[in-house]
Order: sequence, then structure tokens, then C-alpha cells
Amino acid sequence: MEEDLARSILGWKAGNPAWTGNYDYFQIGGMYEGELTPAQLYNPLGFPPVLTAEEVVDLVFHSPILLERLCEADWLVAIPESPGEPCVATSAVYMAFGRLRRGEKPPRTSREGEAKVGEPEIGPKEKYITPQQAADFLSISASTLRAFADRGTIPSYHLPNSTHRRYRLSDLEAVMQQGHIETFDNKIADLKDLLR
Repeated sequence: MEEDLARSILGWKAGNPAWTGNYDYFQIGGMYEGELTPAQLYNPLGFPPVLTAEEVVDLVFHSPILLERLCEADWLVAIPESPGEPCVATSAVYMAFGRLRRGEKPPRTSREGEAKVGEPEIGPKEKYITPQQAADFLSISASTLRAFADRGTIPSYHLPNSTHRRYRLSDLEAVMQQGHIETFDNKIADLKDLLR
């Protein structure tokens, strides 16, 4: 890794930025001025050599939408044939991070459409959960959840280059409040209550 990139990433980390939902989040902090150890030069944030898509979101980019943009723009490419969830090399994550630090912005995905006035460039930091966690939260089966997502009743987000889905907790709460989930699971429970 280039020394300037390592110093830039360490400077950002020292700035201890709070998520803004915008690209300015990556502009916080200056250049690290101290002595660099070989470990800091090679791996400034101490990540393992390979990160899952979920780890990239949790540890660095804070948004599946941004991760999707980075992948669609070929700033990040999944390691071919990685077992389970798609993985990316940490070195590629640092290179994409460096581009964001320099003020570059990947284009919005075709799925996103045009940005709305006043909307954050990337979006708020949200809690994304696995399908099983979402099903448990809604008290439905995973297959019922998948059917709702396929119909568009419940929004889901695909991890880039993957069939793995994630669900935004705020979307699930909204669906519950709107009462859009009348499921076979719920009907069976109601029937059991009637039979008691």
C-alpha cells in the first residue's frame, strides 16, 4: 500500500467520524503525521486479508447501497468462487476507501434512480439484518418472508454479486405498523386460538 493512502486512512480513523449519510464522512480527518509501523503501512485498520460483504458494510462503508455502487462501478470486485457470502480483498477495500477520501464518488446504480432534493447522498446508517433475523422479528417463516420480498411487500437488498439478501430494520418496522402482513403463519395461529 502507498504510504500516502495509509496515512490518509489513519488520519480519517483518528478523526473518529460519525456517520453523516453523505460522502463528506470520508473527508473527515487529515493525514496521519506519526511514525508508521510496517503493520500500519500494510493494513492501517487491522482488517483480516478478506472481508465478507457484510463486514465491508459494518466496518467501513456503513451502507449496502454504497457497497452496491462500488461494485457496480468496479471499484470492488468479489473474489470469484468465495464460499458462502461474497468476499472482497481488504486491499481492494482500502483502494476504494482511498478514492472516496480523494473525493471521488461512484455513480448511483440504475436501480436507485435519481437522487431526491435534500436526501442524503448515501443514506442514513441503518441496521440491516439477515433473512432469519427478519423472519424472527416479524414472527413469520423465512419462506413467507422471501415470498413477501419477491412480491415487493417487504423491501430487501441483495448483497452485490450474490443472491444473499438483507433487510432494513426500519422497513420491517414500517411494514408492521402499516399492517401489511397477514400471513398464513398468522392465520394458523388465529385458528389455533379459536380451537382452544
